[in-house]
Amino acid sequence: ECRPLTYLGEISYGLYVYHAFVPTLVLWSANKTGWTPPKSHFQMFWVLVGASVLLAVISWHCFEKPLNNLKRHFQYQGRSREKTGPIALPLGG
Repeated sequence: ECRPLTYLGEISYGLYVYHAFVPTLVLWSANKTGWTPPKSHFQMFWVLVGASVLLAVISWHCFEKPLNNLKRHFQYQGRSREKTGPIALPLGG
């Protein structure tokens, strides 16, 4: 019910994928623009969190959501476990 947390859930895949690249991107951007990153680890942490969220928001609205919206144009008939029963796994010996 908490809208900010629900939104973070929507963009969470982008956060997961992009967070590893954000430190390099922030330092590269700082180098290109002349901006001096904070020396404090605490402040740098929040810069990286903000940049990660911003990148995930852009990715969600420009890439992921439009692709997800294409699903309605395709019919999907997934395999239902209820109809076919459990998957039998071979037992090794």
